[in-house]
Amino acid sequence: CGHDGHTTMLLGAAKYLASNRESFSGKVNFIFQPAEESQGGGREMVEDGLFSKYPCDEIYALHNWPMIEKGTIAVIDGPVMAAVDEFKVVIEGVGGHAAYPQLTVDPIVIGSHIVTSLQSVISRQSDPVDAAVVSVTQFHAGSSYNVIPSSAIIRGTMRSFKEETRENLKSRLVSIAESTSKAFDATAKVTIYPGYPATVNSSKSAIHAAKVAEELVGESNLLRQEAPSMGAEDFSYMLREVPGCYVWVGSESTNMLHHPKYDFDDAILPRGVQYLANLATSRLQ
Repeated sequence: CGHDGHTTMLLGAAKYLASNRESFSGKVNFIFQPAEESQGGGREMVEDGLFSKYPCDEIYALHNWPMIEKGTIAVIDGPVMAAVDEFKVVIEGVGGHAAYPQLTVDPIVIGSHIVTSLQSVISRQSDPVDAAVVSVTQFHAGSSYNVIPSSAIIRGTMRSFKEETRENLKSRLVSIAESTSKAFDATAKVTIYPGYPATVNSSKSAIHAAKVAEELVGESNLLRQEAPSMGAEDFSYMLREVPGCYVWVGSESTNMLHHPKYDFDDAILPRGVQYLANLATSRLQ
């Protein structure tokens, strides 16, 4: 994902600012957050009193982005990354011999109806202009050719930008799973594992970030109309506490983040260092 590169960029900015203290007036806190990938390091730092120990008026972050060209920086007002929640649905039916399905309550058939019905949550029960996605990523049931299993497990994720949409997705999932199972004389237990909230940039901070980025890469390389990503980011917890902005630095690659062949391009390191250092000095004049 390039977190080693991001760390290097911040260290470079810290080294520059430490050597050029006359270029700004104020204090800069450099936050090296652990465990972004699924462990919620941002949440842990906030809960451990990050901003009471190191108060911040504004907070900024960046991430390399293979989907945009090298030399560009994308700055988005408002939501930039989605909220994500994981779910598990356990369907309990009645197993039996595949030759006598009438004597069973088939959880595979029930689960298939649930998976299909979940698609209507986005297409028919959500505002078309309010981006959201429900993805079923696992369906486990049975281990034999001639046995209808007694249970099935469905897992997946729900992603959204608005908090009300996030809650609606949760309630619709529970309703569909339970009512569909009941219609087939089965039961369903739904467990939702809350994930990261949406990453939402402050409009004021985004303006400051865009100004610095434009001075660095030029107007034509400042991207202000990029679509938000349905991926999730735990910098969101920090933005809930302090206004700020999370931007993307173009790294242009056919191998997306988390791809086994993804390789952070060291050529973009100076740009990240310059952006962070310039941002700090411009905000502390």
